[in-house]
Amino acid sequence: QQQQQQQSGAEQLEMHDADDLFPEEEEEEDAAESAADTNQQAPAKEYHTIAKMVVARCVHFASHRNTEVRLRVLGVITDGLGCLADNEKELLPTMHTLWPAVTRGLRDQQAVVVIRACSAVSCAARLCGSFVHDRILKDVVPTFKAHFKQLRPQTTANWTLKRPLEMKLLLAMLACVRDLGDMQLFQHDDVRLVGEMCLPLLNSALPEEIQDAAVDILSSMVPLNADAVWLLMMRIAAPDNSSTPPPSSSVPYMQPVFAAPRLELQDNARRVLQRVDEEDARLNNL
Repeated sequence: QQQQQQQSGAEQLEMHDADDLFPEEEEEEDAAESAADTNQQAPAKEYHTIAKMVVARCVHFASHRNTEVRLRVLGVITDGLGCLADNEKELLPTMHTLWPAVTRGLRDQQAVVVIRACSAVSCAARLCGSFVHDRILKDVVPTFKAHFKQLRPQTTANWTLKRPLEMKLLLAMLACVRDLGDMQLFQHDDVRLVGEMCLPLLNSALPEEIQDAAVDILSSMVPLNADAVWLLMMRIAAPDNSSTPPPSSSVPYMQPVFAAPRLELQDNARRVLQRVDEEDARLNNL
């Protein structure tokens, strides 16, 4: 036993002596491991830098006269924001720089460009959240509202077939608004703005798909601010009683939305009011 202990002690002593004799080898190994870790992290930083450079250069082509170029610019912006999603310090300043190009796309004369811009808005909201809240209320909602007001629906079963591109554009805009609602980007005080924006789409002369999408958006606003939705719909569905707010309502009386009754909106307004009643019943049962 003593002999085995002496042998093991001698081996440990030799290993210790060998480490003392070649300290530079240990330092070289540590340096190599550190360099390997650095090399693994470098591509991510370089990736962000390249993405920023690409989207920054694309902005200059956002107003190009070629429709295909404008489409590609919006596509690159959407992809570039996705590349920066894991780096908020780079993402938010880049979004601030790119936002004018996105809003320019929403006002484009070509429907296909506007549709692509709607996708860019949804992407920006998903990645940047509350950072773009005020921008959306200032730029997106008024742009959509102005477009919806210009609609001249016709009572015809062939509306969708005769105007397919306009149909796609309306659905893209409504999908964008619904995405913003699903992301909980809208707040209590935003409900009236969103509601008034969607009112023209309650027109019974429009395709049912458009009407249903508008009713769906307005219904999704009910949990945020049921009183505002109720008042807005009552001024359409029952204009004679619209001056009487619901019990326990803190929302003041609002002036009529339209100068004259809009009978073509009333059926869908009643559908939304039914959703308000369902929400009230749900809260009373809690």
